[in-house]
Amino acid sequence: MNGRLRKRGKRSWELSFDLPKQADGERRRKWENVKGTKAEAQQRLRELITDAEGGLVLNTTKTTVETYLLRWLDSHAHRVRKRTIYEYRNYVKRYMLPALGGTRLTQLEPAAIEQLYASMLKVGLSAMTVRHTHRMLKKALKQAVRWNLIPRNPADMIDPPAVQRKEMLTLDSEQLRALLAHAQATSPMYGPAIYLAAHTGMRRGELVGLKWTDIDSANAIIAVSREIVIVPGQGHLITPPKSAQGRRSIAIPPVVVAELKLHRAAQAEHRLRVGPAWADEDWVFTRPDGRHLHADELTRVFKNLREDLELPPVRLHDLRHTHATLMLKAGVHLKVVQERLGHSTVAITGDTYSHVTPGLQRSAAESFERVLSE
Repeated sequence: MNGRLRKRGKRSWELSFDLPKQADGERRRKWENVKGTKAEAQQRLRELITDAEGGLVLNTTKTTVETYLLRWLDSHAHRVRKRTIYEYRNYVKRYMLPALGGTRLTQLEPAAIEQLYASMLKVGLSAMTVRHTHRMLKKALKQAVRWNLIPRNPADMIDPPAVQRKEMLTLDSEQLRALLAHAQATSPMYGPAIYLAAHTGMRRGELVGLKWTDIDSANAIIAVSREIVIVPGQGHLITPPKSAQGRRSIAIPPVVVAELKLHRAAQAEHRLRVGPAWADEDWVFTRPDGRHLHADELTRVFKNLREDLELPPVRLHDLRHTHATLMLKAGVHLKVVQERLGHSTVAITGDTYSHVTPGLQRSAAESFERVLSE
């Protein structure tokens, strides 16, 4: 499929390429104007041609929403993580197709989308699930507009339901100390992973994907460069972090370095006992045969440990929130917390942990008053 790139301005480019022949044999061309560098324009042109060759460009007004969405998913699969495309397919199959699939794409109206969202809420689905559905449908239909399949995006005219923020559950310092002591004393296989989660705010997929080569003990730094995710039907997949900011370095205190050294020594002794059956894959946290821990099993063990101590019903992921909350209360700058957690922006971190802000505001006011009174 032929494509052309023409410079229009300093950072403006006109892209054009041949579309597949229509049923009557007529040839068409597609144009799009983009801004950016030449390399970015070339990348966009390659994406457009890939979509067209993958069958995303449909040349009939009889195309249904189902036909379009399924082809869009196939074309979009190479651009997102496998876990993400699995979730997209699940949302399409469970929510969109039963209600909208038989509708012609050109006849899809905002009212039909609104009705879909209302029915989802009526059967007890959360507002967050509806918002995820809306975000994905809007993205898919935006592509249809780009391809001149529909004149406008009907999802643009819909406001998804607001999500009421749930109160974040975290542990205080005393509760966290009790949990970590209990985990280390009763769960030698999972305790070290839980200990590191509390001290770094790492996600569970990042924890089970950690290798010894990622740990620089001399400089007390952990490099987060991969995670292990579970995709139904495909099992455990080793992937890069979910965003560029997710690939990060996390400083750890001496006590964590010491605990990791003790854990490695214990692992080495166990490895000698297992002998040739040990899977030599360099994982920091392993099952008895050397393979990486199962993330769901780590979650289950954490739940049991928390229930043993009758602590608040926090999840394993809430250790991440606990880590951030305790740091902010200790006066750690929001930018540092963002970098440790791997959030894409400071705004996300600030919004997520806005519950800590009132206390910080009071502390800041008191500090300012002390400066003036000196």
